[in-house]
Amino acid sequence: FLLTTSVLRIAMNLPAALYSIYWIRHLEATDLWIGWQSTTSQIATIFGYAFWGRIIGRRGHFRPLLICTAGIGLYPVLTALVPSQAWLPLVSIIQGFFVTGVNLSFFDTLLAVVPTERRPSFVSVNTMLASLMIFVSPLIGSALASWIDIRGVFFTAAAIHLAAVVGFWVFRVADEAA
Repeated sequence: FLLTTSVLRIAMNLPAALYSIYWIRHLEATDLWIGWQSTTSQIATIFGYAFWGRIIGRRGHFRPLLICTAGIGLYPVLTALVPSQAWLPLVSIIQGFFVTGVNLSFFDTLLAVVPTERRPSFVSVNTMLASLMIFVSPLIGSALASWIDIRGVFFTAAAIHLAAVVGFWVFRVADEAA
């Protein structure tokens, strides 16, 4: 669980510090369009929680986790490919919608895989590792951007998302049948 979720957390956070730089420098995004991007992402998150909550309740966590992990991987790719700031709100819908399925699956799966009597210890280790990935990954992404450009980091993050999908599949993370 920790290995595969860490891979996804690296993928999600590797380009995190670079998005706003990219929006401003490459797409010449104004405050208005960045605001619309944030707004549509938050609205998609609301709908995503309702949608993925129902799907996970009916079908379990495994397939939604695979779909949502791949779906979030589209966000950095599409961001790198959009020709103008006007596309930012549409692209952000993908990120907001799919991140909710990952969040729901991670939390419920964590509770399912840890022994009840040791849950506080396991949850704290998971939280510590997640925080470490959230802290270190953007630093690595910024360093990589000086070598392979911001778009290269976006595509690298997407490739790591695919590696996370494979990891979830191979290790059957969140698969109730496993």
